Amino acid sequence: MGALITFLIFNLVLSFKMGLMAAPFGLLLAKKIPVLVKKWRFYFLRKKVLEELEGACMVISSTVRGGLTLLDAYKSTINYVSSPLKEEFETIVNQVQYGGRTLAEAVKGFSKKYESPEIEMLYHATYLATTVGGKEVPSIMKNLSNSIRERKQIDKKIKAKTTYQRISAVTISLIPIMILFTFKFMAPELYQSLLFDARIFLVIGILLTVVAWYFIFKIMNFEDV
Repeated sequence: MGALITFLIFNLVLSFKMGLMAAPFGLLLAKKIPVLVKKWRFYFLRKKVLEELEGACMVISSTVRGGLTLLDAYKSTINYVSSPLKEEFETIVNQVQYGGRTLAEAVKGFSKKYESPEIEMLYHATYLATTVGGKEVPSIMKNLSNSIRERKQIDKKIKAKTTYQRISAVTISLIPIMILFTFKFMAPELYQSLLFDARIFLVIGILLTVVAWYFIFKIMNFEDV
């Protein structure tokens, strides 16, 4: 389907030959785009979960220190976090209450779903608390919350130091399009020549620009997906 759409677009805009040449690229995009969209959705979903996890660990620490069991602490935390972490904690509690799983097993499933070091730390803390004993749960959860906060601060520093490089990468990738529009309005004859007499170079430029965008945004945002 992607190859057909690409062929039709290039055939209408440029020529039949250009449509045939661009069809394989359209097929590649048709396979890659759904995968990328899925990764993007997962990336932002995990980001929201991790943003709430720090506060959730503090709530668990406080409620266990107040005398509640670890499972009750997870239940109580549901009232203080927002989606999607709220739904994840609800799933954990339901699996323990109605699914016959231990708390550690349920949290392990949560950890495997997101494959995050922070959630892996939550699983190990829960496992130790349920096997060794609950006396150290408040301090373990507090330390976990502090570790998550420190990791977030490090990530912010890294992003701040690479902001210039990110902006430069996006700007450079947009230069070919800016030049093309400049030719269209300031040098129409050159633009027409590029569009019709040198179409092969235009197609190659478009394909290379799309490939550049793919790698730029992959490096910028989704290194850990």
